[in-house]
Amino acid sequence: LGLSLHLITSLISLMTRKWIWDNTTQLCFGENAVKENLKTFVKPHTRVLCTFGGGSIDKNGSRQDVNESLKELECEVKWEGGILPNPQYDRLVEITAVIREYKPDLLIAVGGGSVSDATKFLAIAAKLDENADLWEEIMIKQHFPSTAITMGTVMTLPATGSEWNCGFVISRKSQNMKLSVDCTLCYPLFSLWDPRYTMTLPLRQLRNGVYDSLIHCIDRYVTPVIVPMFDNFWLSVVKELIEIGPEVIKEGSSIELHERLIEA
Repeated sequence: LGLSLHLITSLISLMTRKWIWDNTTQLCFGENAVKENLKTFVKPHTRVLCTFGGGSIDKNGSRQDVNESLKELECEVKWEGGILPNPQYDRLVEITAVIREYKPDLLIAVGGGSVSDATKFLAIAAKLDENADLWEEIMIKQHFPSTAITMGTVMTLPATGSEWNCGFVISRKSQNMKLSVDCTLCYPLFSLWDPRYTMTLPLRQLRNGVYDSLIHCIDRYVTPVIVPMFDNFWLSVVKELIEIGPEVIKEGSSIELHERLIEA
């Protein structure tokens, strides 16, 4: 669904039959996606900083897979966590300082859409002047550096397209603000999807994933912009979610159902 949402948003000007769409992110989906594909994108001896949220990456095995794959490439690796859902600006300022000191060649977001969003922010924030007000420059004025640190993602739960688009949403609790930005420097180089990581998600998160997908489809279907082909596409995704939803949220649901949820 995340992939489809970004594509439809990009093609919304189809009403005039004029549009430009470009995406450089390569996605790899399937069991053992990290171990089989990370070496395609990461050069040996690369200095890598991995971002994450909390302890779920240890439960689902994604941190182990990333560490083992990078160890084979003899990479230097550092991990920075504590990225919350609706990533908080204050924590990102702290991680930006770490990045400036560590000077990684590559950032890898290991987690869901919020971790991916946060890492896009970090990829450009660390390239700005140390005295810059990052919130003002990036989120308000949308002044971006000329380059960004290369980033990729290892996704651990169904997201909203952040795994392959150039947008991100950041919150600032002290100002009660939540803003979105699109920056073409922030397309991930790669996104790796191993459906096994979703097998350990709490049932609450699986339910949220199904309902979130449904709501996104309904939002697009009822929009004033009428594009009959894509309206029919949304209906087909809704049908798929209705079919798999009641089963995928049951304890012990099959990996096939988890694959279909991600692909929806």
